Amino acid sequence: MPAPPEILIHVERDKPPIQCATVAEMDAVLDRMHVEWTKKVAAEEKACPQSLYVQVAPYAVSFGLGSEDTYLSVHPDSFDDHDGYFWTAVDRTKPSEGTDKMFYGDFNHDTYWCPCHLIPIAVARDAVRYFVEHQGPSPALEWEC
Repeated sequence: MPAPPEILIHVERDKPPIQCATVAEMDAVLDRMHVEWTKKVAAEEKACPQSLYVQVAPYAVSFGLGSEDTYLSVHPDSFDDHDGYFWTAVDRTKPSEGTDKMFYGDFNHDTYWCPCHLIPIAVARDAVRYFVEHQGPSPALEWEC
């Protein structure tokens, strides 16, 4: 399945999304944002990674940037419908209890993820590319609903 003609990166509710025409353009934007947020987290004592989502209408994938590990959720509807179900990547080798990791954002609501839902950023980014190209969750990861 070819990549869709419009890929939207949503970071803040009050700002328009960043529009990308190709997967390569999306990757460049996400690379830049990841570097920016990683520097911010390292420089500020109370800073935390940033949540955002990539939308390929009518689907969306949510994840965080600014950390070497992140969460990843695929939503079959846009975030305008919070009643829609979603799939979240899970790493069964990690504990399901422990210190949760906070991500800022998700439309100004902080989110907290347990260790079992944190995967390496490189793995998450591969899954985001898969999502954009196939409009569904990557079969390379384990998911729970």
